[in-house]
Amino acid sequence: MAFNWNRWFWLPCVIILAGLALRLVGIDAPLVSDELATISIWAQMPFLKIPVNYQYANNHIFHTLMVSAILKVFGINHALLRFPVLFSGLLTLILGYLTTLKITQNKHVAIGVLILLAVNINQIFYSTYARGYMLTVLFSQLSLYLILLLFHDENGEWFPASPKFIRFKFLLCLAALGFFGTWTVPTFIFFEASLFAIFGAFLLARFRSRIFHFRFPYTQIPLALLFPIAGVYIQYYVLIPSEMLKNSVPNPGVYEISQFSQDLLAFYTIPLDSYRYIFLFLAIVGMSALFKKGRNLFCLVGGLLLFPIGFAGLAATLGLLPSMPPPRVFLFLQPLFFLYVSLGALTVFQSIYEWVVKAKPYQSAEVTGVLILFYALFLPVIIASGLELKTKVFPERYSRELYHKVNEFVKQLGPQDLFLNSYDNHVWFYLYGAGEMRKRVDNIIDKNELGDIYFLEVITDGKSDISRVHKEGIDYFQFNGYNSILTERRKDGLAIPAEMFQLADQFGNFKIHKINPKYVHEVYHLKERKDYGRWQVSSGQQIGAGSVKTKFGDQPAISFQHPFIITAQKSPSSAEDLFSLNINFLCLNQFHAFKAFYFNGVAGRNQIICNPSWIPNHVVMDHPYGWRIFERKWQPMIYLTQSRSGMEFIQVDGRRLSSQGLIRGIQSYRISLPAPQKKHQQQSADE
Repeated sequence: MAFNWNRWFWLPCVIILAGLALRLVGIDAPLVSDELATISIWAQMPFLKIPVNYQYANNHIFHTLMVSAILKVFGINHALLRFPVLFSGLLTLILGYLTTLKITQNKHVAIGVLILLAVNINQIFYSTYARGYMLTVLFSQLSLYLILLLFHDENGEWFPASPKFIRFKFLLCLAALGFFGTWTVPTFIFFEASLFAIFGAFLLARFRSRIFHFRFPYTQIPLALLFPIAGVYIQYYVLIPSEMLKNSVPNPGVYEISQFSQDLLAFYTIPLDSYRYIFLFLAIVGMSALFKKGRNLFCLVGGLLLFPIGFAGLAATLGLLPSMPPPRVFLFLQPLFFLYVSLGALTVFQSIYEWVVKAKPYQSAEVTGVLILFYALFLPVIIASGLELKTKVFPERYSRELYHKVNEFVKQLGPQDLFLNSYDNHVWFYLYGAGEMRKRVDNIIDKNELGDIYFLEVITDGKSDISRVHKEGIDYFQFNGYNSILTERRKDGLAIPAEMFQLADQFGNFKIHKINPKYVHEVYHLKERKDYGRWQVSSGQQIGAGSVKTKFGDQPAISFQHPFIITAQKSPSSAEDLFSLNINFLCLNQFHAFKAFYFNGVAGRNQIICNPSWIPNHVVMDHPYGWRIFERKWQPMIYLTQSRSGMEFIQVDGRRLSSQGLIRGIQSYRISLPAPQKKHQQQSADE
């Protein structure tokens, strides 16, 4: 009984739509892990800075440029930021089907590949994960499909001796696909090198007399591939400084080839990785079947599956790579692996049928019993993938940290409110909240006015970045992850009495604590010329009085050309307080040449010793990779410093300036907890 394919023409469309539906589940979930770092650190850079910054290998440059454009136009829209990989994943499904159909001329093998791609956990994951790996899958599939179109003549012969003329636009397209692939993930060069080796072998083995004929198609393909290969050198060895590139890929240690093979096979067969050797057996059978179909075709498809892995192993052996790349780098080979698995499965069932009923091969191809067994083979894959998605992938996607809620909270704060966060959270906070925080810090600096003060608590894996400690009869919040500036040997943590806080909001694993405004007092503002008189200039140093225009009007500033120190006696009232912490602000131009500090301290012999102090949020005031990314004129700074001693000082370090440097927005506030007797007196006075 023959299988009537015409009744099932709709099946590929249904599978593609089902694959798309699986990829759309939770597409708008908050960003996490490496995709978060991509958007937060890299995509927020100016466009021209993205290709020349490669502090570590998270920057998939071509993909980063696309999501950067989306971010700058539409803001933080999770689904749109994932659209490039989602679109690539959808096209990969279609191309996986079309490519297999072109190679095998068998719709059932193509449907098998489509099923495997549609439900595969890694294909779904990387189609919804804002990183560049799915783009490399698309580029490899497009390149292969383009070559199949070019080297398959009307008589059905693969790679004929006299192939049809290749138009320039096809060569340009092939070169562009390779260039964009390596521009996304540099190890995509192994795919290009494999194509180059395969066509170089075709050229040397069969067409020696025409090797230098530049219009000959077998010569044009390797020549076209030289352009993206040269592009790798220009991008990663010219545009990116060599020292940056060297530090971006630390040596992860030795990765044994045998272990890599096991991990790669498990990566391809997840979640049925315990049955990986069945997949491997079917793939080997599929290779054998393709070899019988055509040696040249086998050389192309088999070479593209095996050569990239071999070239990576050779590069690791020669020390060109610190180790074998992780299996995810070879995600672009998975459709080819599935092609062999699907072809091998149909070949096995055809062989069994032929052995049992003694039928001829061409008669067994469309036998319903063979096809029922063939499609039944994919049921365990579908069931296992469905369970994995239901129990692990989708729940994890919907349980992600509510970073966007933090951003929404910061947005609704007052224009001069201060929001402080641990350095340990700077990657996600730089995207979700730092921009709004910077606006408010700029307002505080420009207006010389502080609103409410908020501290963020983050609970990760049940562990908070704020510890509760008890000492000398007082409960404290111990803030961990705040960068400390120490001039003394002791390492005091940033601890603030718990009674000074009130819970402002709570959602997910976040708590936002607000300092009760009654504990916050103004100390000093540089608002008028007479305010300069508070400061004493160290002998032999020179500063001047300047002025800067802000959106709130003119603001006095200190002008300088040399490093300097100025000191002032602070208010003595804090001597009666149980706890006292100053929050000091200033804003510095020429910050690439100078560093400015605003601390409390004591005068020592020939130096000033600062109290335990902290710089909160400093890496997100501009960019985690420093001032050169945005080259902003002004750099706001916030300092938290214990205020037990009677001196404040501002110190500027650096080299002599050829032009005038300026400091403005100098202001100080104190968070203080009165002693019990003083608190009782204050409460009585209030009553």
